[in-house]
Amino acid sequence: MAVSEVSPIQNATHHLNLPPDTKLPWKVHQQPLFGDKQNYFFSHIDIMLKAGIITPIAHEDVKFCGNTVLAQKAHTTKGLSHDELKLLINDECTKHGFPHKFDLPERTSTPAQAASPPQQTKWRICQSFKALNDITTVPPMPQGDIRAKQQALAGHRWITIFDFASGFYACLIAKEDQPYICFYVAGRGYFKYLRMPFGLTGAPSHFADMTATALGDLVGILCQLFIDDGGVAGDVFADKMKALRTLLLRIRTTGLSLSAAKTQFFMTTAKFAGETIRPNGISTDPSKISAIVNWKTPTTMKGLSRFVHLGNYYRSVCTDYGRIARPLTDLVRDASVPTGNGKFAHQKALRDYSLEGQWTRDHQKAFLDIKAALTSAPILRSPIFDGRPFTITTDGCKHGFAGILSQHHKTKLPDGKTVTRRHPIAFASKRTSCSEEKYKPFLSEFAALKFSLDKFSDMVWGSPIELETDCQALRDFLLNDSLNIHHARWRDGILAHDIRTVRHRPGTGNPADGPSRMFDSGARSDNDGGEWTVGEDWEASSGLIHDLFLTSIPPKLSSSTTASPRNHYFAR
Repeated sequence: MAVSEVSPIQNATHHLNLPPDTKLPWKVHQQPLFGDKQNYFFSHIDIMLKAGIITPIAHEDVKFCGNTVLAQKAHTTKGLSHDELKLLINDECTKHGFPHKFDLPERTSTPAQAASPPQQTKWRICQSFKALNDITTVPPMPQGDIRAKQQALAGHRWITIFDFASGFYACLIAKEDQPYICFYVAGRGYFKYLRMPFGLTGAPSHFADMTATALGDLVGILCQLFIDDGGVAGDVFADKMKALRTLLLRIRTTGLSLSAAKTQFFMTTAKFAGETIRPNGISTDPSKISAIVNWKTPTTMKGLSRFVHLGNYYRSVCTDYGRIARPLTDLVRDASVPTGNGKFAHQKALRDYSLEGQWTRDHQKAFLDIKAALTSAPILRSPIFDGRPFTITTDGCKHGFAGILSQHHKTKLPDGKTVTRRHPIAFASKRTSCSEEKYKPFLSEFAALKFSLDKFSDMVWGSPIELETDCQALRDFLLNDSLNIHHARWRDGILAHDIRTVRHRPGTGNPADGPSRMFDSGARSDNDGGEWTVGEDWEASSGLIHDLFLTSIPPKLSSSTTASPRNHYFAR
């Protein structure tokens, strides 16, 4: 669907709710664009002008100006299914002579990573409105019990998932607020938004309110809705068609638009709000657990220590963890590793300490038991969207990036007492690319944070987030308002999320330390994430990206695209 086909919705005007007499700095901090980037940007300025998304504004009327950056889209790959990941653990059990951990049919073929087609060069138009967002009042828009929504869709023969296309552009910006939502184009002047852009902190809440109002009586009865994602489930084909017809007619009459690329009809399994919905229930999204499933058997004391530290972090939510992990903790405790001559000498001794000849069947069983426990209930939990914050813990090193998404849940103990404990929701890790291996430690931590936010964005976008990082300098950096344009741009890509606090969690006290360093030894493989890089696409997070403009660079732009670049401005 072209942007010009997205019509404004009546009574869906977005207000910034700024304090009276607001004054903001509007000095332009604009990175120069040249060559293909400039031509691409100019062509899409014309598209937005024609569609009524933006309009020129005189410089003396501008009250705030956000900076614009074009970033190259990061490469993504398709992962294995949930059952295939469980089969990998069963394969390890078979290899070492243990019973299978998961009751699944025997594998009939060797798993293979789906080949990705060659990727064309793609760009994202990214804009930052941080100073504006810092003073904007955002009305709450609770999303309800997401688990109940998922359960309502699960257990049915068919499920249809729909996604609203370019939904933010269906919302008008209040006339008095338009001068605050501006950007500058070198050679063409200033422009203001007439429709709601990505990057405004109140945009998700406003859009959620608009869609809930439009669908009204259908939500919770005929369909389920979570911000811009929706689902319809059913068992009888005729009834399902009737429900879809009712829904699509409502969407048409209210003027909303659906994304054809993200809408799936009559599926057996589908992903909704971060979980996989199936006829037999709800299952964990495979990407949440692949970082643990793919953890290789440790060969050094250092590798074992990292795995044990991760398990120890969640021992309070794992029944009988001490007994399960005892062979591994005893091996770590009884190892004769020199402790003198400083920290670095001790770390080197751990890396040089080989487990060959000491790794027994009991150790392998404990290793597989902990992997199975970390990747299934009751330790791994589903996200709860009741306003409680998510915690994202990250770590980056030379050979890998890792992140853990967690949240506090209440658990009732056998004695009736209720306790609140932190449970993991998802794990993510990747081997660094050849270019990422050359990052300084600070940039490695930054890239790991960006990688984790991108991985978990489908669950955490619009919810409060608490960050934990292994780098004190990164924590201070995120809280610093005096940055150069490049660092400010990187930071804004992260702070577009609703981040409430940033904590320093150092060393092995950081549960993400182990997953990030599991790539320290061993050769590269096709599925370890090392073939793509985080670095070129710092703004690839919801809220800063015009995903609508995610297209290939045209082979040849018409001469009228860049001729007389200020014509639109003077045409006023």
